[in-house]
Amino acid sequence: MKTPSILFALALIALPACGGGGPGDLVADAQAALTEKDYAKAADIAVQAAAEAKAAGDGVLEWRATKLHIDALAQSDAVGEPTVAALAAAASGFDGKVNEETYITSAAKLRKSGHLESAIKVVDAGLKAYPDAKEAFQPHLDKLLAQASENEDSPALALLKQLGYVGN
Repeated sequence: MKTPSILFALALIALPACGGGGPGDLVADAQAALTEKDYAKAADIAVQAAAEAKAAGDGVLEWRATKLHIDALAQSDAVGEPTVAALAAAASGFDGKVNEETYITSAAKLRKSGHLESAIKVVDAGLKAYPDAKEAFQPHLDKLLAQASENEDSPALALLKQLGYVGN
């Protein structure tokens, strides 16, 4: 009577096809949504993936999901403030993982998405976190200043002045 053991073995083989693949599959789904430029979906899935990875104790996968979340937020059409908050949370939650390049990349994506004020806030936060990296941030500040200067009444230009990056 080997039928029950064969059925059991087949059930175990088929189990992964039933869904619920865990945080790894969610990270892949978030990456796919990001590639398809469905930024809201990518951000939502990445948050879920990070939470599941954290619950599973998988710090590497949690960080990957968190980075995807930040990337999706920075490229979305939504207001850029969530990116600033997500970076701050990641900086405090992932010691040593968030570096000046993380800030620079996020700021560049925000700038390209038209979120100049948020990009400026990300650069400012990055400069405060990494004051010795001013040289790395300078080209991005220059691009932000050029883009903000296209309109004298620009809120982005006012923010650059307020933060002391431009003379009044």
